[in-house]
Amino acid sequence: MLLCFSDNAVKRVLEDDGLADSSFVHSAPTSKLTNLFGADAVLYVVIEQWNAKYALLTTTTTVSVYYCIKDGKTDDILWKNRVKMVYQPKTDGGGGSGIGDL
Repeated sequence: MLLCFSDNAVKRVLEDDGLADSSFVHSAPTSKLTNLFGADAVLYVVIEQWNAKYALLTTTTTVSVYYCIKDGKTDDILWKNRVKMVYQPKTDGGGGSGIGDL
């Protein structure tokens, strides 16, 4: 069964248990987190890079994220992945107005 909690509820439970900062959450035993929420595993997400490069009329945003799912009883890594995404709005060069047409 998949359980979903609101951000505020999760934040409050973590703060009440002394895990107010993400570094505390990542250094705590996975079993502590699974006991708090009744989960079998925990998904850890680390944003490793978040950059924006600005050009004259566009911005390129690069984000690198590391995902890791750990077993709640053994702390073993069940799955991990690292993803790098680059987003740049498409500019077709037509149909615009003003300075964008220059």
